[in-house]
Amino acid sequence: MIRLIPIISISLLLLVILGGVFLLKPQYEDLKGLKLELEMTTIDLEQKKAYYSKLNEIDEELEGHKADIAKIDSALPIDPSIPALFYFIQVTASENGLVLGNIKGGTITQGEQFQDIPLSVSLLGSYNALKNFLNAIYKNSRMIETTSISFSSPTKGGDFTFALELKTHSFKQ
Repeated sequence: MIRLIPIISISLLLLVILGGVFLLKPQYEDLKGLKLELEMTTIDLEQKKAYYSKLNEIDEELEGHKADIAKIDSALPIDPSIPALFYFIQVTASENGLVLGNIKGGTITQGEQFQDIPLSVSLLGSYNALKNFLNAIYKNSRMIETTSISFSSPTKGGDFTFALELKTHSFKQ
């Protein structure tokens, strides 16, 4: 019996060691996996922090350019608002001594990012009034191009009849 005690002790010790290895090894592997997942999540979090920090820097930089951005939005609006454009042409013509005879919009052409809005305008007035009208259009924040101008000889009152082809742009919706 005395000889069995060391064998039983060694066997129990081996059983405890093997049991510990087989019971603790899966938990150890799980712990390693969780540790790796934590490292990946930490790296991802740091990348997101850097990304949002960069976005905040860009936002602060854009805050300093609000006036310029507003000019761009005005020059190339998302909503072309044709009636507002017609009203602008009418008011600008009358402010510069021209009489608006006719105004009509053409077929809107779609580009990749922009759309072109053509206008045909008929005006009656002096050459200087037309010159002032064109200057007012060019100085307007809205991008309006003059694609063609034609005119007829002056009437008895000295007024010309002008036919203008204009084009403006807006962002494509």
